[in-house]
Amino acid sequence: MDPSKEQGSHDRVEEVESPIVIDQGNGAVLLDISQGKSEHGAANLKLGKDGHTVLIPQPSDDPNDPLNWSDPKKHLILVTIAVAAFQSDFQTALGVPGLIAQGIEWNLSPTPVNYAGNLNVLMNGNGGVFWMPFICFWGRAPVLFWVPLARYQASLPKTKSC
Repeated sequence: MDPSKEQGSHDRVEEVESPIVIDQGNGAVLLDISQGKSEHGAANLKLGKDGHTVLIPQPSDDPNDPLNWSDPKKHLILVTIAVAAFQSDFQTALGVPGLIAQGIEWNLSPTPVNYAGNLNVLMNGNGGVFWMPFICFWGRAPVLFWVPLARYQASLPKTKSC
């Protein structure tokens, strides 16, 4: 049996007859689209801003395709998502520094004072499971609009009573 035809043999390098693929010898392949643009269909490949990098995956012509978005739009979305992710964890940990001062004020040990913080951590973990059916039914935007508005309205009577 020929060792180059054995299954799992890594010594055999398969040569490709196309002029646009160059074997680098280390398992990497260099795609040179300058050769054979029309004869091998490489003319349809979309390139990066440098004119040499082949974009993988290839972007479509749809302006709503995230691959076609401008850099400022991509960065704005990234910053928005990062702030939202940070805000949730920051809000959960925000009450911890005041536990001892609140315990002294209310004549309680830190453990019962921290019960509200524990509930916040619990809802941070389980909140996604709770809200996903609503998001699937009504959509993300209405839930993200109406829920904070309802929380705000629910907190108004408490603030007016103080």
